[in-house]
Amino acid sequence: MTTKDKYIDISANCIFVKGAKRAVLYNTKDHKIYRLNEYLTKILSLSQKQMTLDDIYYHLKGNKGIKEKLIRVVLEHPFLKLSQDPLSLEVKRLKPICKPDFLWLELTRRCNLRCVHCYAEAGADIEESCLSTNDYKRVIEEASYLGFKNIQFTGGEATLYPDLVELLKHAKRFGYEFIELYTNAVNLSHSLLNFIAQNKINIATSFYSYKKETHDRITQRKGSFERTVENIKKILRLKIPLRVGIIRLKYNQDHIQKTKEFLVDLGVTAESIRIDTVRPSGRGCNLELMPDDKKDFFQKPEHHYVKYNGNDFVIPGTCWNGKIAITPSGDVIPCVFARDLVVGNVIKSSLKDIINSRKLKDLWEITLDDVEVCKDCEYRYACFDCRALPYSITKNLFARSPNCNYDPYTGQWNVSNPEEVSIMQIKEDYRPVRNKEISTKVIDGETILFNTQTNALHVLNMVASEIWNRCDGKHSVEDIVDSLFDQFEASRDQIEEDVKKTLLQFQELGLIKL
Repeated sequence: MTTKDKYIDISANCIFVKGAKRAVLYNTKDHKIYRLNEYLTKILSLSQKQMTLDDIYYHLKGNKGIKEKLIRVVLEHPFLKLSQDPLSLEVKRLKPICKPDFLWLELTRRCNLRCVHCYAEAGADIEESCLSTNDYKRVIEEASYLGFKNIQFTGGEATLYPDLVELLKHAKRFGYEFIELYTNAVNLSHSLLNFIAQNKINIATSFYSYKKETHDRITQRKGSFERTVENIKKILRLKIPLRVGIIRLKYNQDHIQKTKEFLVDLGVTAESIRIDTVRPSGRGCNLELMPDDKKDFFQKPEHHYVKYNGNDFVIPGTCWNGKIAITPSGDVIPCVFARDLVVGNVIKSSLKDIINSRKLKDLWEITLDDVEVCKDCEYRYACFDCRALPYSITKNLFARSPNCNYDPYTGQWNVSNPEEVSIMQIKEDYRPVRNKEISTKVIDGETILFNTQTNALHVLNMVASEIWNRCDGKHSVEDIVDSLFDQFEASRDQIEEDVKKTLLQFQELGLIKL
């Protein structure tokens, strides 16, 4: 094969995104992520510098990890090809399209419950200066003209607002594509439910436990469990679209699965039930409410949000991109959980001026390219980013999410997936088995693995190759340790630790099952 003046390129539907340690290919056709090992990362990084294939040969000459034979294997990769022209492979920064989309209207801070974690600190005894009904109507009209297509009426408890139905009718009149009422489902009259059903309005609610004592403890209102359950049944009988959020706190952290099953038994679809952890906003800032476990940690993303709009690659941006919330006092904030990020007030300014202000645009335009640590991560265009969560904890707009357990500087996930096992849990009688999707090639004594499902390549050193060869379901961990102990000059304890670490790495890469 002639390599003179040839360059390595990637398929037209893929983009190369590099992190501090590793890189990935984002396939914009199937929206999957294909992780690259260090060798492929290095080769494509050199290609990105517009080095020819011969230049790469020369640059890597003498490097024990990457040799000419590996480059030949790389060229068999389904997303790589040879090109006559140097191309810039790496995407430096992707930007979102920022336009109005979703509007929260908080109608009141009054509520017939007093939930221990309420982000708005709502309650029955709240005194407030609210926007008038005409003010809300003006906002609904202006938001529609500005391009907002989705609206949610919330509170406090929105059903306590005397002109709620009038505002719902106004939203229908101005053509909102999605209209939702967020309610605690305690104060739902027959007339209101019938109106909602007839006008194809959605309902959302929160639910805390299948045990009424726990649910009522969180709402701080005895009897709220029975009333909410009864109204959920009514909503479902009327075929009103319903979604339910189960909020995890210390009080109900052991009830989540049974609570979800309880809701499904009522008739709520599993797909419309979302589980979230208490947010550190309002009364939710009380650390004693936080659950003990850490089940919200991000896991390795398999899909991404990059799209091609005909001119360029774009991303959604943060969760609050295109969204605003308007409080009962008229303040405009980017998210209901970011109460102090006020960008304007609809009493003092037109909504149009607020939407077009630099203050709001700066918030909408934030991406993970701006966020500490995340900007050095290859998964930065694949992660869902709730800016309000790290901001509410740190008051730093560019703080990394506390839920992320990936270290882009080492390329390792620091918290094991619940389905994975730790070194201490790997028993000596375990018999690791290779995944069927892995193809093995041995070239000049080196083992090269190819995942036919993810198209990832992995090059094994001599020790890892010996371990891999014994991952056949017949050899136990003890057998593998014994065979290596006979070949290498090291203590048995050290070899056992190395074997278990290698097996865990194999598992993380999807190469074996333990």
